[in-house]
Amino acid sequence: MGQCRCVGRNRLTGKEANGFLRFGGRIFKERGWWYVELSEPDLKRYFLNTFFPEVGHHIDCYRRYWSPANGKQAEDTADQYAASIDYQ
Repeated sequence: MGQCRCVGRNRLTGKEANGFLRFGGRIFKERGWWYVELSEPDLKRYFLNTFFPEVGHHIDCYRRYWSPANGKQAEDTADQYAASIDYQ
């Protein structure tokens, strides 16, 4: 049995669903509510792969001004920060 997270009454968008599915999530509806179920290892991978890049964005934001012109560089910096974390 995996860990479940209620995501609400509205169906997930394709982008939202793909974010969970790429980590092995199972999306289902029960009694009018949508849920995502992930095994514990998949849940850990999901959070680590979404949380640390977001932390990287915040760190990068304090170091420089973000603009659409440097959006790719900001994404790369956030990904590099996430990859540098030893969370094993």
